[in-house]
Parts: sequence; C-alpha cells; structure tokens
Amino acid sequence: MRQESGAWIIEVNQDRSLTAQRFTVAHELGHHFLGHDTCGTDPVQERQANVFAAELLMPLALVKKVLGTEKRLGQLAQCFQVSKEAMRIKLDEQGLLLRLTTFD
Repeated sequence: MRQESGAWIIEVNQDRSLTAQRFTVAHELGHHFLGHDTCGTDPVQERQANVFAAELLMPLALVKKVLGTEKRLGQLAQCFQVSKEAMRIKLDEQGLLLRLTTFD
C-alpha cells in the first residue's frame, strides 16, 4: 500500500490466486484502518493487519454459524472465498479446528 497524490493505493499481484488477492487487500486495509504508518516492517503491525483481514473476510460469528453445518475445511474455505490455510489458521486461533471432520 502506498500513498499517491493524497490517495491510498493497494497494489495486488494478479498472478496470485483470487483468495490470496482478497486477503492481501483486506490486510492492507487493516494497515490503513488501524493507523499504521508503515507496512511490512513491524511484526506486531503485520500480525494486527492479518487479524483484521481474517475477521473482515471470516467474521467469527458467521464462521461459527457455518461451522454448525459444514465440517470440511475445503468447503468452509470455499464458502468464505479464502485459502484453506487462512481458514485453518482462523479456526485454530479460535479453538475451533477440532470441530472439523476432514481437512480436505
């Protein structure tokens, strides 16, 4: 993310998967809304931006609701249009990973 003529610009690599592009945009929005001065250099700020992105793309209340009916990692990730890895991390950090029946 960079500022140009007073506007913030988020650049996304179009060669990456759609799920990666979505997470990148959400992550960069996190930096902006959290008031971070720099991007990519402070490990604490990077973690905060990742948490922001995860909650924006996978709101915990909605994840819990969908997890009540969908128990497969791949299908859950597809439902939220995120990578399996992003969904696995979200579930693990919330103590919900063991509620899955398969990690496909």
